[in-house]
Amino acid sequence: MIRIKRLHFRNLPIAVKLYAGFLFVFVIMIALSWLTYSNFKKDKEKDTLEVIQRLNTQTVSKIDETMDGLIAMSKVPLIWEHGNHSALFSYVDESNSTGRFDFNMRNAFTGEANKYMTVNEHIESLVLYNRTGMGIQYIDGKWSSVSVDQDSAAREAFDTALHDYKKVVTMPTYPVANSTPPFKPYFVFGVARGIYKLETSETIGVVMVSSSMDYLLKLTEEMRSVEGNQVLLLDDRNRILADKDPKRIGQPVPGEIAAKLGVPQGGSSNRMMLDGTDYLFSYAASGRTGWKVVNLIPLKALYKNMNHMAMTTFLTTLSLLLLMIIFTILFSRSIVKPVHKLIRLMKRVEGGEFNKEITLQQEDEIGQLARTFNHMSGRIEHLIHEVSREKISQKEMELQMLKMQINPHFLYNTLESIRMVAESRQAPDAADMAFSLGEILRYGINRSSDLVTVREEIYHLEQYMLLQKIRFEEMFSIVLDIRQEMMDMRMLKVILQPLVENAIIHGITNRSSGGLIEVRGYSVGDHLIFEVCDNGKGMPEEQAAALNRSFRHPEEGTTSIGLHNVNKRIQLYYGEAYGLEIISTPGVGTNIFVTIPIKEDPELY
Repeated sequence: MIRIKRLHFRNLPIAVKLYAGFLFVFVIMIALSWLTYSNFKKDKEKDTLEVIQRLNTQTVSKIDETMDGLIAMSKVPLIWEHGNHSALFSYVDESNSTGRFDFNMRNAFTGEANKYMTVNEHIESLVLYNRTGMGIQYIDGKWSSVSVDQDSAAREAFDTALHDYKKVVTMPTYPVANSTPPFKPYFVFGVARGIYKLETSETIGVVMVSSSMDYLLKLTEEMRSVEGNQVLLLDDRNRILADKDPKRIGQPVPGEIAAKLGVPQGGSSNRMMLDGTDYLFSYAASGRTGWKVVNLIPLKALYKNMNHMAMTTFLTTLSLLLLMIIFTILFSRSIVKPVHKLIRLMKRVEGGEFNKEITLQQEDEIGQLARTFNHMSGRIEHLIHEVSREKISQKEMELQMLKMQINPHFLYNTLESIRMVAESRQAPDAADMAFSLGEILRYGINRSSDLVTVREEIYHLEQYMLLQKIRFEEMFSIVLDIRQEMMDMRMLKVILQPLVENAIIHGITNRSSGGLIEVRGYSVGDHLIFEVCDNGKGMPEEQAAALNRSFRHPEEGTTSIGLHNVNKRIQLYYGEAYGLEIISTPGVGTNIFVTIPIKEDPELY
């Protein structure tokens, strides 16, 4: 079966890794740029919607304020003056009796009309109708006769107000005849109210107060913020209230816009397509009249500057990508080429050509690697020669060691012969000394292991003590106090005997009798502690401090070779944290402490 080797990034060539790294950085840059651009667009759209929604609400409020002014003006004929009906009220009431408005009387009411119309600058016209639909209109500072025709835009408002005098009727934009050349009609919007005569309980006529459509157009112009921004004013039936093109006035709004009206605003409902153009859509409606302000902002115009910025960013990023590719190629060559050269040389060294060197002029890490490799290959060649010489020397030493092993065996056999002769001639002390000396030599020279149990170390010490007791007789005594739980623990051998020997030579031999040497052993935590104490002459504090310093700093030198060797063996085997420590008092004695670790390392034991 064919096994397909898995592809790991770490196994790819350096050049590919560099290309991949730069490409990854570039993709991250593009992603971050796009994310920033998208978030900026969303924030821009959100902020724009908030602004135009405020504008919509403000515009609706202005229209409502204007309508409130018109409604207030419609009450003028109903005002009582000095306990009587107003002159305008009487004028309308008289026309119902005569069947006409007296034209000569109209001019007399001009001041009366101006008095009320100047109160509100937005009022364009004042119309008074009697019950039959005949009326007079005051507009542009002049009076003119009017009538409510069946197809007149004011007919519906007239009939409603005449039927219900309590109701104020809102009138969407409608044309009003103009008697002044070039006879272009006025376009107005306003309110109508019935004129009610309390004495006869009848509606005697209708008053209509209107404002110019130009006011609405002015409001829409003030709301436009970007090129192509469309602002529509609609009545409660979604018909256009104001437009520069008279043909569009009163026409229903396009179906796409009508479908959006009444839908809760937010999310995708804030966008729409109209005549192939994407718009940001927002509207506000009057709770009083039901009229609406619709604001359509083309997204293309809204994002014009942003799109320009996005294109600039894209071109800049593309230029950076090209520069990065060129830089990557040059940079990868500066790394890959010397690395390939180094690999070829390594293969030659692998074949045994250690005298080959790579020469690079660069001082960077690759150059340092080449010089290090040259040094390494030279060092390897030197070490190979050294190892060859050492192998020859090792063979010679092994032969010499085999020869030297004959001497210890000869010495053991000779001591055994001496012991047997001493026993046969009734000399037990000599026999014991020969036996103990043989045990001591065998213990010290045996190379099977440097580690022994505490029990074995104490046995070796007892053999040495036996020799010294025979030699010095009753001059001193030795006491062993070793905890039983320590006996099977392991330690470095030939540690205690040199310390006891040092106590005998430097501490006890100056006494004629009464000497005492104590050897104690116990454990503290993870450590084995041995104490070798004597009641000899002791030593000055300065001498003890000098010995302790030499244990920690062997380079300072010491006069006690035996103690120094024991301490050095302990530190070489266990580490510099362990070894000997001396406490001594002149005339009292000396204590030597040995500290070694209790280890569970199977290789150690």
